[in-house]
Amino acid sequence: MQASNLSGDFLSWTKFPLTICGAIRTEGAFIQEPRLFSSVPAKQENNFSIRDEIFSAGIITFNGQVFILHIMTGTPHYSLRYSEKNGYTTIPGKTCGFSAIDEFGILSLDAGQQYSGETAGRELGLMILSGTGTIRIDTTSYGIGSRSGVFAGLPQAAYIPPGHTFTITGNPVRAAFCYAKSEKTGQPPRIIRESDVMVTTSGRDNWSRETRIVIPPKGYSKNLILGEIIVPPGNWSGTPPHKHETDNIPKESFHEELYYFRMNHPAAWGIQRIYSPERNLNEFIPLKNNSVTLMPFGYHQVVAGPGYHLYYLFFLAGAGNNVCPFLDPDHSWMLVR
Repeated sequence: MQASNLSGDFLSWTKFPLTICGAIRTEGAFIQEPRLFSSVPAKQENNFSIRDEIFSAGIITFNGQVFILHIMTGTPHYSLRYSEKNGYTTIPGKTCGFSAIDEFGILSLDAGQQYSGETAGRELGLMILSGTGTIRIDTTSYGIGSRSGVFAGLPQAAYIPPGHTFTITGNPVRAAFCYAKSEKTGQPPRIIRESDVMVTTSGRDNWSRETRIVIPPKGYSKNLILGEIIVPPGNWSGTPPHKHETDNIPKESFHEELYYFRMNHPAAWGIQRIYSPERNLNEFIPLKNNSVTLMPFGYHQVVAGPGYHLYYLFFLAGAGNNVCPFLDPDHSWMLVR
C-alpha cells in the first residue's frame, strides 16, 4: 500500500511579501485549519491558481497536481485536521517547522490489507488507536491491538528503533505513526502491552486528567516520548501551562510536541491555547475530532467542552528523552497549595 504524501518543501511566492506555507496534497487527507477557504475568486499566474486574500487558504495547481494552500504573513500555523481515509496519510515534520519530530501519520487498514516501512535513521512509536492486527518487525511477528477505540481501554503500541523494517497487517486496524530523528540506540524493538502502560491522575480540581505513559521519558527511547491523555468534560489539561523549547537541563528541556485529538461524540469540542509572550503569540485553536496541533515552541494548555470527554495522543521529540517542562511563572503557584 502506498502512502499519501501530504506535503513537499515550503514554497515561496516571490511577487508578494509573504510566505506560502505548507502545500498539502488533497489526496493526503490532512488539511490546515482554521480559515481554510476564501470566497475570493482565484487568479492564474505562473501555473499557480491562488486566491487573492492572503489570510485564507486557496487551491493551487503545480505540475498537474492539486494542492490546498494556506497563506500567511509570517505567522506560524499550529493546527491541521485529518480527514479519515483508507491507507497511510502522513505529514513530514519539516512542513510543520519541526526539527526533531520527523513525521506523523495515521494508518487505516481493512482486514487483510498491509503496509510496510522502515525506520532508517529514525525511531518510531506506533500507537494502536483501534482494532487489531499483526506487525512483523524484521523477521518476527506479533499480534497487536485490543481495543475498539481510544475511549475503550488502554493502548497497545510498538517501539521500533532505527535500522529496522516492518509490515503491519490489518484485521482491521487504525494506528498513529510517530517518527523522531534518532541515532542508532542499540535497543531492540518492543511491543508495549496494556500492563506496560503507566496510568496516573495528573492535576486536581477542574484540571485533573488521566495520563497514560506509553513510551516513557528516561527509558529505552533515544529522543521520543509517547502517551495519551483523557480529559473529563469541562476540565483542563497541560495545567499549569508549560513549555519545553530550550535545552537547559534541569530547568527546561528542548522537546517539540504534537497532539492528535479524538472526541467521544460527534458534537464534542475543545480548545487549545498556545502562547509565547516573547514572540507576541497568543493562539486559541478550536478542537474537533481528528484535530492535530503543533507545538514547536510556546506554553500550551487544552480544555474539553462541557459534557464531552476529550482524548489526545501526545508525541514529543527533542534533545534526549528527559523531559523538563518550564512552568509559566505567572501560574506556577497552582502547584503550591
